[in-house]
Amino acid sequence: MYMDRFTAFALNLANIERDLHKIKSKKMAAYGLRATHLMCMVQIFCHEDGLTSTEIARTCAIDKAFVSRITADLVDRKFVMYNEKYNDGRKYRQKFVLTEEGMKVMAEIDEVVGKVIAKIYDQISEEELKNFYKILEVLNNNINLATEEL
Repeated sequence: MYMDRFTAFALNLANIERDLHKIKSKKMAAYGLRATHLMCMVQIFCHEDGLTSTEIARTCAIDKAFVSRITADLVDRKFVMYNEKYNDGRKYRQKFVLTEEGMKVMAEIDEVVGKVIAKIYDQISEEELKNFYKILEVLNNNINLATEEL
């Protein structure tokens, strides 16, 4: 019985991750960007004062070295810049914010995400979604605990 649940859980998660990656990649290709660029830009967008590389790595659950490459690319493409308000001369502590062009891209992406989310959540009530995310958070925490015990 446990193997059936484990298999169903693992396969569903893998399929969801694969399909979400396809959606993100397809939509970001129009801007010459990848799915990981999107996740970094979304996190920066959600934090008005910006985020440091360390904060981006933590919120996106990706390696700091990878964040460094992604943010350098986003700076080169003029989608993000350093927030001069928090510039203390130490590059690693500087916060990234979206440029005007980055905000424009995020506005377009926000519209697309809204449509995709509406399609994904179709036929699911607000209460069911609330319960789902509560259970998903518990599962995530429990998996993290189980990982630490191995």
